[in-house]
Amino acid sequence: MSCLTLLFAALRTILLALPLAIAMMIGVLIELSLAPLIWPFFPKVYKKITLFFAKLWWFLAVMCCRLACSKIELLGDEIPAKENALVIANHQTGADITVLLDLAYQKKQLDALKWFTKDTLKYVPFFGWGLYLADGIFVKRSWFKDKNKIIKIFHRILTYKLNFWILCFVEGTRFNPKKTVQSAAFFRAKGMKPLRYVLKPKPSGFIASLEHLRGQTQAVYDLTIIYPTQNPKMRDYFLARYDKIIIHCRRFSISEMPKEAIDDWLLARFQEKDALIESYRKNLNFQ
Repeated sequence: MSCLTLLFAALRTILLALPLAIAMMIGVLIELSLAPLIWPFFPKVYKKITLFFAKLWWFLAVMCCRLACSKIELLGDEIPAKENALVIANHQTGADITVLLDLAYQKKQLDALKWFTKDTLKYVPFFGWGLYLADGIFVKRSWFKDKNKIIKIFHRILTYKLNFWILCFVEGTRFNPKKTVQSAAFFRAKGMKPLRYVLKPKPSGFIASLEHLRGQTQAVYDLTIIYPTQNPKMRDYFLARYDKIIIHCRRFSISEMPKEAIDDWLLARFQEKDALIESYRKNLNFQ
């Protein structure tokens, strides 16, 4: 790709993202200004304000990406609208978030989407602050350090009776060659076939979500995001190098979910994901 084409694509992405950046800056400033005036006296009103801005930001993110990027195709089980759910997905690139925001928008859960993310992001001006105000779940990848903070967020969701999609990237990090080697070593030690396209899941966050929100959750969504090529980059997404991106959906009613050996259930889902991605990349279908 020529330098001129790359420059044009970069400028286009900046222009498309500019309204989102401005809206996030203004929204965060408004929220921070209103916090001491409203939060101590009318916490439910303040929560509605933060949800309004979250929905606005994520809507602009979806529109930005629809203008710049590829078509998203949904396959597998039907996902109902406005359903409280826990969501597990494989994680390959930063574009995964925008792909899942698009799905949440289609299912009328855009302001309900909350996801586990790195603790350091909350210090990023405006973007990180916005995530924090929208009840983003910031973790240090240590269950001992994260447990009380996660439970506190779940308690807030239940107290304010908020709709939710809790997104868990249970691999704990993006798919990359170094982590693939570590993941493969685990499976070989167990006498199992190593995974090629996803990593071994880490169940702590998902198990905590299931334990504390089971009573208000209708389903668990097992989403497999499939890009045409392995290890996609964010720039490939914004350069529209893909004709389409696949989301394969499996919906498990909460009554189907086991109450024990959840880590085994989760591992089986990621073995299925690995087979799905391999089949699609080889055959462009799931045969």
